[in-house]
Amino acid sequence: MENSSSNDATLPFPPPPLVTLKSCTIRPYHPNDAPSMAKHGNNPLIAQWMTNMFPHPYTLDKAHEWIAMNVPKEKEKSKEPAADNNSGTAAAAANDPLAQQPTSTAPTVASLPAPAEPPPVDWPATTNFAICVDDECVGSIGVKPGADVHARSAEVGYWLGEAAWGRGIATEAAAAYVAWVFETVPGVERLSGCVYGGNAASMRVLEKVGFRREGKLRKAVWKKGVWRDLDMFGLLREEWEEERKGR
Repeated sequence: MENSSSNDATLPFPPPPLVTLKSCTIRPYHPNDAPSMAKHGNNPLIAQWMTNMFPHPYTLDKAHEWIAMNVPKEKEKSKEPAADNNSGTAAAAANDPLAQQPTSTAPTVASLPAPAEPPPVDWPATTNFAICVDDECVGSIGVKPGADVHARSAEVGYWLGEAAWGRGIATEAAAAYVAWVFETVPGVERLSGCVYGGNAASMRVLEKVGFRREGKLRKAVWKKGVWRDLDMFGLLREEWEEERKGR
């Protein structure tokens, strides 16, 4: 199978880093990363903690597919979606006879001063990046932005090849990436992390970065013939800013 991403010789390698750290570099993907992504990602010890969207076996073709989706491209301006006139309380009230009764003169929610609108959520064209050691891609980190009423939240996800475990790379990369998100997208108020029960190492990474354990969804995951709980972690912008001031 021929991959167009592997034949793109116009992209310089390695791409300019998003951030350079003591233990690693976070940077955009490059087609040249596919072999190392497949090498480090093709590990059942990683796949067991990922959703089924994470391929296993992690083949070279799968690596090329992922990179092709995430190589930086020029961002297109998105249009604000039109309001849905068939949903929400406004449409319901129009057909509710109780809503047509004389209204009270007491203050309503609509008459109270509205809180200040948070900054807009304007995501960069690319939010998924490679974690690299000596320009070799050994893992990935990114976010899944929320939608609708969850648009000011995003879920952080990451994986790291076994050869890079035990060196503090995941913690340093996660801390730097979280800072990048909050600094780059002012409208984001909350980051979350979801970890399968039993993945103590990933839980420690989130806690070291400042995430707080918020709860547990019992038997929320069916993976490889095993029920697992889903441990929920969260970090608010105000908590991250307060922590940064104390450093």
